[in-house]
Amino acid sequence: MKMPHRVFVWTLFGCTATLRFDLTTLYRSSLKLRAFLATALVAQMLAVPLWAQECVYVTNRRSGTVAVINASTNTVETTILLPAIEWCDNEQPPINGIEPAGIAVSPDGQRLYVTSGQCVLYVIDAASRKVVRSVPVVGEFERPGEVAVSPDGGSVYITDNRYDNDARQGGVSALDATTYNTRKHMGLATGVSQIAVSRDGSRLYLGTQPLKVVDTQSWELVRSIETGGFPSMLALAPDGGVLYAAMSLVPPRDQQRGVFAFDTLTGGLAGSVPLASTPTWLAIAPDGRHLYAPEPRSGQITVIGTEPLEFTGSIPVEPLVKSLALTHDGRTAYAATDAEAIAVIDTETRAVRATVPLTECGRVTCGGRFLCNPYEPCEPERIAVGPCLATVTPTPTRTRAGTPTSTPTPLPCPGDCDHDLAVYIEELVRAVNIALGLAPVGECGCIDTNDDQLVTVDELVRAVDMALKGCR
Repeated sequence: MKMPHRVFVWTLFGCTATLRFDLTTLYRSSLKLRAFLATALVAQMLAVPLWAQECVYVTNRRSGTVAVINASTNTVETTILLPAIEWCDNEQPPINGIEPAGIAVSPDGQRLYVTSGQCVLYVIDAASRKVVRSVPVVGEFERPGEVAVSPDGGSVYITDNRYDNDARQGGVSALDATTYNTRKHMGLATGVSQIAVSRDGSRLYLGTQPLKVVDTQSWELVRSIETGGFPSMLALAPDGGVLYAAMSLVPPRDQQRGVFAFDTLTGGLAGSVPLASTPTWLAIAPDGRHLYAPEPRSGQITVIGTEPLEFTGSIPVEPLVKSLALTHDGRTAYAATDAEAIAVIDTETRAVRATVPLTECGRVTCGGRFLCNPYEPCEPERIAVGPCLATVTPTPTRTRAGTPTSTPTPLPCPGDCDHDLAVYIEELVRAVNIALGLAPVGECGCIDTNDDQLVTVDELVRAVDMALKGCR
């Protein structure tokens, strides 16, 4: 007798999936379903792409370069030279003509985006580590500032933080991440110091006074949040419920500095933590439990707990920390300091465990009316973390007979469907679909490690392990 059907509706990552099984199939697939749920749980806990190896990208303001640091070895692998291009009509060009302002990594890790004070958006291929596009950011813009990318990777958001004597005028633009044409622009009466994007991509939060909330679909201003001061830095809780702002209240400007939390639904003040000075940066842990706020006066990074909102400790880091970024497991923070170096911080012990010196920051060639100094010191400005996608060329070796050969290319690890030595959530989902019989094994042959045309629980677990620990 045919077993009755059951319909299951399950929501994950904001998407709803409907699965229709008869009870016999459900029973036979129970182990696979358990693996599916386990894989999905791991992905939901991380809620970010699973990267086998991470790189830290650091912009150097005075030299106009981007240093690439391998997070596994904490060494500088290469330095990317940004071409000196001028599209702004500035009477006094910056030294070396670049002045990188902001940096962001696309969700898939394939692209780096760097804004320049010379009205340029540099697009860098993360695998080749070369500038593949220099996009003029002109028209509405006078001073491009921070840059952010939508969660789907389709849009690049750039802020304008222009100055007009003592007044600020600015705005925000959305660029198509394929054509780099401007899709939308919103002009504002004040400059935009920072930008944050909600995890679902539906909202932009702009660092202005008052704080602005923009609907990314309609491109309309949906809320203004009065702050009492000008927010210099922003951080958004992972669930999008709370927006944290580093700022000084006025008046008196010199007595009410710290981190302030605002409810994104009501716009009300949810709490605050007073500090001795206004933080130079604000970063939130991937799990949303801690904020990291470098203070210029104290020479330390203040650690703030979010539930409840309170001071929980500090990390001594000298000299001044300009910005910082966290790895995607939240265990390590990288801080750009004034010492021409990057401080590597263990967030569990709250101590600096290594220092990465920056070298070779001077530009060798300059042109036009740019001021050039090939011995310009390194001045790290902004930091972003992403996957290491660079392709390593096999080193030629010789056999005993003297015949040149090459080191064999390692086989892809379980779950590495795209053979890029990294396992992403999308590849895990593809593997689960194969295990459930919803996709052919050929879509990700490396998941079937014993080549029996079946994907077992053990093979799925192995793929998850590769995603978490890296291909080896």
